[in-house]
Amino acid sequence: MTTKTTRDTRTDSGSPTKNEDEREEGGRLRRLTAFSEDPAGGNPAGVWLGAALPEAEEMQRIAAEVGYSETAFGAPDGKGGYTIRYYSPEREVSFCGHATIATGVVLGELHGEGRYRLHTPVGEVPVEVERRGHRWFASLTSVEPRHEAVPREVLSEALQALGWHEAILDPAIPPALAYAGAWHLVLAVADRPTLDALDYDFDALKRTMLAADLTTLQLVWREGADVFHARNPFPVGGVREDPATGAAAAALAGYLRSQGLMSVPGAFRIHQGVVMGRPSLLQVSVPTTGGITVTGTATDLERGSPENLARTFFERVWKAPADLDAIDELMAEDYVIHSAGTTIHGRPAFKAWVETFQSLLEGATNEVHDVHVDTTGTVVTTRWTCSGINRGIFGLPPDGAPIEFSGIAVWRVHEGKLAECWVERSALEAVRAWEATGATRSALEPRVRDSA
Repeated sequence: MTTKTTRDTRTDSGSPTKNEDEREEGGRLRRLTAFSEDPAGGNPAGVWLGAALPEAEEMQRIAAEVGYSETAFGAPDGKGGYTIRYYSPEREVSFCGHATIATGVVLGELHGEGRYRLHTPVGEVPVEVERRGHRWFASLTSVEPRHEAVPREVLSEALQALGWHEAILDPAIPPALAYAGAWHLVLAVADRPTLDALDYDFDALKRTMLAADLTTLQLVWREGADVFHARNPFPVGGVREDPATGAAAAALAGYLRSQGLMSVPGAFRIHQGVVMGRPSLLQVSVPTTGGITVTGTATDLERGSPENLARTFFERVWKAPADLDAIDELMAEDYVIHSAGTTIHGRPAFKAWVETFQSLLEGATNEVHDVHVDTTGTVVTTRWTCSGINRGIFGLPPDGAPIEFSGIAVWRVHEGKLAECWVERSALEAVRAWEATGATRSALEPRVRDSA
């Protein structure tokens, strides 16, 4: 990660005070925390995706309003990839690892698994996205890493600001300046208590880092061959400590590889943010040559927002195979749905209803066109198109042909859960499609009445 910000991420990690999933002109803004499955962990980031990037002034305004250390802005580049820019609340930055991971997760949610080519200010950063169970994971591959010796003056000033001395450093991992999109000072200590007790002179360290063009300090303790613990002071951005730093993880790995301090190809994991109360896990893969791969998940910080509840429902429940466990997460225990003159009460009955519906629409999938939340934040309306293979949906003869229909669903939201739903499906579209095969409506009507 590389940022300039005036806020400590520890104080900006909760639910936003604004509209929780606001739309900026021409794009959609999301808020996630990277490298953690827990909203209380990881490093928060904004992710804005649209058809075209806003003007620089607008991106800066949005990033300042979001208030996280970085917000990533992305738009298709017309060549099968995405142009990505990163902004802190104060200025544009060259590269940010955790916001890249968050962007990858959002792209996966929107477009599915695959390889996404992100064109960043420091070069192309490919991101592989995959789904593991109900979670999305993204793996970024950094630009070519490199390292330099630490000038003696920089090392001396940094140690003094940290309240450390060279005797506490791990001689097996000498100090270095390391780069994988941004420059970091790598300092390894010989024991964990020293790392856990970190308490540094903010202003003094900031002066040293600004003079040396450093983004963070990568302070590490090596627990074993494949486990590191890290802390990352970030005073140049106004942040005392960064809870998860993807760019620094890649820089560390590149340094270890180049100096023969690890076996390659190899892998290790980094635990970061633990002492500051935002535990994060970064998985690092190190090939023999080339960029370093850093893998993590990202968790939506707006999980309970009305729009996100609705979108998550369509993503996890209304696509085959249905994730029935998601119903327990998203719906109230006494959830009620009204559909086609029928009312279903409770989550168990709704799960059975979903299974029956999807058995009649093989391979069910959907495209959400619009999501609107009322001014009270308690009602969310969606417009969507559903498609699949006809196995008897709406009482139609199960001819095994592709079928598509549209619909509208209106949910009542209560205490962060979907509590009640009214759904209208345009069965007329399906009927007309079936009639186009030469069938007659009179033959269909008894089947429709029976299926209602």
